[in-house]
Amino acid sequence: MKSKLNKSILLILVFAVVLFSVHITILKVFLPDSPSPMPLWLIYSVLTFFALLMQFMVYKKVQKSKGGGAKAFIFVTIFKMAGAFGILMAFMFPKSPESKYVVYHFFISFFPFLLVETLFAIKLINHPFDEKNKNSQKH
Repeated sequence: MKSKLNKSILLILVFAVVLFSVHITILKVFLPDSPSPMPLWLIYSVLTFFALLMQFMVYKKVQKSKGGGAKAFIFVTIFKMAGAFGILMAFMFPKSPESKYVVYHFFISFFPFLLVETLFAIKLINHPFDEKNKNSQKH
């Protein structure tokens, strides 16, 4: 199980770097003059932190109890959504032309992160059940 956690952490880090690189490349090629009051590395750092936090919490809760992984997943997802809402509210109220770019860039990276961390969390949550199914098929 620990190797599954290590693998998911490594894959999330690789995913974050690749997505960040693609995002920067697309911006520089197609929108070289677009303003960005918030650095993209900050958005990706926050999202990567929450993705890693989710994996770690789900792993710890799955180790402790059968349904704990799902509860940890829901808790971190709600916490992440509230944090995202807080960050975006700071940029939505000034109504400056640059603020819409922050919102766009945030959601461009938010949804792929949400998808990937959900897939890895589901794998961690289902891992004990996969082990039981393998053992029952052997007998």
